[in-house]
Amino acid sequence: MPLVPLAPQVTHNYYGFVGDLIDMEQWRGGTPKALTAEQAVALVRHLAKEGNYRFTEHALDRMHERHITAVQVISVLKRGDLIAGPERTAQGTWEIQLSDIAAGERVTVTAVIDSEGIRQVVLVVIVVTVF
Repeated sequence: MPLVPLAPQVTHNYYGFVGDLIDMEQWRGGTPKALTAEQAVALVRHLAKEGNYRFTEHALDRMHERHITAVQVISVLKRGDLIAGPERTAQGTWEIQLSDIAAGERVTVTAVIDSEGIRQVVLVVIVVTVF
């Protein structure tokens, strides 16, 4: 599934931040083998605040269908409540769901924590639903 950046991508060195949460040796060769809910939420919030995220075309399509803005999605990523996960996917990434009220609507966002090398952690927004 192709990824569409919301804004120009900036490569960040997350060694310090991620290292505070997770033993960096776990990140060698991909995402860590274990990730707690607290670690996953903190990492997603950090990545969202830093602007290090991408939307899939599927997410953009669902957002358009449901009249959900990127601002609403990012708001949920930054302060939403964890409702599912973290779960390890078949691709070796981690997936969580966060939910919050954004612009008067309950929005649920599924986010995937992926790694592009030991020091480049990327948040991929894949699904947006509105309840």
